Amino acid sequence: MILNTPYKNATNARQDVFKKLSKYTTRIFKALKASGATKKEMTDGAGMEKKIQGKRITPKNALDSFIESTHKTMTSTQPTDSSTSADTVKEIVNHSASQMGFDNRIENFKKFTSFLAGIPKYNPNEADLKVTALNAHASKLDTLNDTANTAFVPYANARIQRDKYLYADVTGAHDIVQQVKNYVASVFGATSPEYKLISKITIKKPGKK
Repeated sequence: MILNTPYKNATNARQDVFKKLSKYTTRIFKALKASGATKKEMTDGAGMEKKIQGKRITPKNALDSFIESTHKTMTSTQPTDSSTSADTVKEIVNHSASQMGFDNRIENFKKFTSFLAGIPKYNPNEADLKVTALNAHASKLDTLNDTANTAFVPYANARIQRDKYLYADVTGAHDIVQQVKNYVASVFGATSPEYKLISKITIKKPGKK
């Protein structure tokens, strides 16, 4: 698929880091517990940790959430139309669901980091658990997330454009092939050698959205 590799590489790089985020956040919370934080600080910290570890929203709900929030992902792609295949629409919706999940986890991680920065007792010995390291990690998450989202735009646009070439009414390859077959059959007959030469040429039109 055109432009598939940059997008897949970007999403794989993002996933490699995000799949470690839950364990990393657990270590951070344990460091908070060991710091002698107050009961309220522990309660607040536990709530933030839980949000960071939350599962992504489902694609079905994501579409409604996106429409309400005017999320950036789909607004930067070409608009879909009647020629856009169900598979392409599904991929765009799934990406939007995933993207919002990553966005939320990053935002919650940043809030957790700011929260810890305001607790004087939080000063772990481990370098990767210090607030400066957490800020650096948040920036890394942002960069990987933005890269994946940016790479998706040309990939989605290529799929939308491909669908137009193949499935657009009248002007798409599917309809043109049918028009040619009908014309040849009308001129030479459906049992003619001329028609038999093209009769097996088929472009299957996928199911609609």
